[in-house]
Amino acid sequence: YTVNIDEAFVDMGPIHRFTLRVGKFRQRFGIVNAKRVNEVPYIDRPLIYQQAFGGVLNEVAVSFLYRMSFLPWVSEFSEQFFTPTNPTLFGGTSNATNIGGTFYWRNEFPLSSASQLVLDLGSIYGTNTYGAGSHVYEAGLTFKTERFKWANDYLY
Repeated sequence: YTVNIDEAFVDMGPIHRFTLRVGKFRQRFGIVNAKRVNEVPYIDRPLIYQQAFGGVLNEVAVSFLYRMSFLPWVSEFSEQFFTPTNPTLFGGTSNATNIGGTFYWRNEFPLSSASQLVLDLGSIYGTNTYGAGSHVYEAGLTFKTERFKWANDYLY
């Protein structure tokens, strides 16, 4: 038998709108990557996530999150640094000098008291086993009301 740890992390903050996270966790990238299976309304991950990441991007990482809620909308910036070991995206091997990262920007715009528009932009970068760079870019758009949710996630 083998035991694999899916997630284990420590959050520190928020302190002056900053949050630090250290451990093994799903990277903030796209609409569904950071969500657990029981948090999404389907069993399998979207095909694009299966093709790009083998299902989910879950690495040992350090994350810095800055949340601005003093604007008329909520805006979050996240930068994460991790050891790129994802077998589909990076080839599955890493060494101490190989550092990958993500940049993620999320904006939540209230349209009314019952509806909201969310815009996500992100990128993942890291060196693969061939010594070349692996990059994925993401743009997500979500429209939510009390009874309805429409979401699109574009990866390149």
